[in-house]
Amino acid sequence: MADRLTKADPDNAGWHSNLPVAYIKVGDVLLAQGNLVEALKSYRKGLAITERLAKADPDNPSRKRDLVASYGRVGLVFARQGEATLALDGFSQGRAIVAQLEEQFPDDAQLPNQLAALNAEIAKLKQAAKPEIAQPEHAAR
Repeated sequence: MADRLTKADPDNAGWHSNLPVAYIKVGDVLLAQGNLVEALKSYRKGLAITERLAKADPDNPSRKRDLVASYGRVGLVFARQGEATLALDGFSQGRAIVAQLEEQFPDDAQLPNQLAALNAEIAKLKQAAKPEIAQPEHAAR
């Protein structure tokens, strides 16, 4: 229904701005239920809309923040699915946007927290990818 509304009134910025938020919230519920496939679909729909909005208004920091949230959620689903490369891509794209925002808005107190959260997710994935170091077996004979 929401897609129909935005198509019926393509100039209604409010509908276009609220739609990706709705997809993220639906994705959050699906993720909490363990339905990773449907959560990813919902997050990707929201991400696609957010990317279009950010491209249409590249100087809008809110659009960039929305992109960070979307990329982070997509990365989270991929991480839970065991798709480390795809998860890293999502987290890294979010991190790159946060770095841009930090340059533009150095006094924004939220950005370091967002960057730290993305870096933590990336570190977890990289740590999980490292082969475990085999412990030498000591014969107690």
